[in-house]
Amino acid sequence: MPPVIVDTSIWIQAFRVPTSTEKGEVERLIRTKDAAIMGIVHVELMAGARSESELLALERRLGVVEFLETNKDVWQRAGRILYGLRCRGQTIAVPDAVIAAQALEYDCEVYTLDDHFQRVPELRLHATSV
Repeated sequence: MPPVIVDTSIWIQAFRVPTSTEKGEVERLIRTKDAAIMGIVHVELMAGARSESELLALERRLGVVEFLETNKDVWQRAGRILYGLRCRGQTIAVPDAVIAAQALEYDCEVYTLDDHFQRVPELRLHATSV
């Protein structure tokens, strides 16, 4: 079974609200080795660290999660996603297009709080099981 790409919005909620559904689901996905992260999400999370100790703790926590490399096919697919959305009068941010492209390329679900991912045709969003 392909892993679930955990989006930045979910990680932030899980870190900030220890009693949240998102925290429970992220912990479950990590425990079952079903969670994945990719470079763009990793960078967004690191950029939000408020101290060196928080940055180090974040790196340790993310270090146990499967890391998905982003290849040329994914970048090209992200460009096609953005083009297709623009042709329909819609947009999403470039990082989110890359996340969606990675998920589509590797048949992964995306676990996110961001509704705009629903604009991407055929993208499967992860529903919590907690």
